[in-house]
Amino acid sequence: MTLRFWEARFPPRLIATLYFMMINIKDILSNLGNADSILIFCDDSDIQGQPNPNFVPDLRVLCAIKIDSANYNNLDISKQIARFGVPEFHATEVVNPNSNSTWRSVKYEDRIKIFEHMKLLLTRYAVKVYYCYVSKNQYDDLRKKAEEIGSVRAQHKAGLKRVFLRSLFERLRTLSKPVVLVMDQGKNINEPKIESWEGGEFLEGGGPIVADSSLVQGLQLADFAAYSITRYVRSREKIESGNANQFETIAAETLANLGQRVESLL
Repeated sequence: MTLRFWEARFPPRLIATLYFMMINIKDILSNLGNADSILIFCDDSDIQGQPNPNFVPDLRVLCAIKIDSANYNNLDISKQIARFGVPEFHATEVVNPNSNSTWRSVKYEDRIKIFEHMKLLLTRYAVKVYYCYVSKNQYDDLRKKAEEIGSVRAQHKAGLKRVFLRSLFERLRTLSKPVVLVMDQGKNINEPKIESWEGGEFLEGGGPIVADSSLVQGLQLADFAAYSITRYVRSREKIESGNANQFETIAAETLANLGQRVESLL
């Protein structure tokens, strides 16, 4: 369809705005390491069911890592995994690759080395790691209490995401540098897009950018951070008793090395 087709049907200002947003997203993502800004990368992880009797069922974890743009080009994840012919780092596939995963052909010791390298990158360059986790049952209880004040229509995933982002916005809007916030796509999208969130207008582009993690190394590092938190929570007893596997040990070491840089948003 030609530009004239769209001009005949929509106001010129709207067309100009949409065109600017398309170009702006691409510019922002291609210049993450060049702009003098703060970069935030968000990912999530779920623990479905109840892995052991001492564990609450159906836990959802949201995580965000904060990196100074001056250090972004030091992330060499793409270069490291290219040696094994895999398209992106995805922690659950590295640990337990299924029959369809390209990580299945990568040797165990090489997958351990990649995990160690991700630990190095996260602990060296993450200024902050924010997280929150709430089980489905706990969310239902919180929702009932909240509805004593007003209607709450959001379900578990949507409600936790809203609280997570609003809590992030409170901490980020007072920073002296521009802020770019990128989230991993919840479902497949053809190209990166900007989501509109109340309170998120101060972000570069006007809101959080949603993108495919294979296109953004920062999202792959956030995936590792989310996995480390999830795995530590899930395997704490094994880790403390010395019965953890190497991946679980690396996850625990990652959080230990981050120390006070890890902050719960709840």
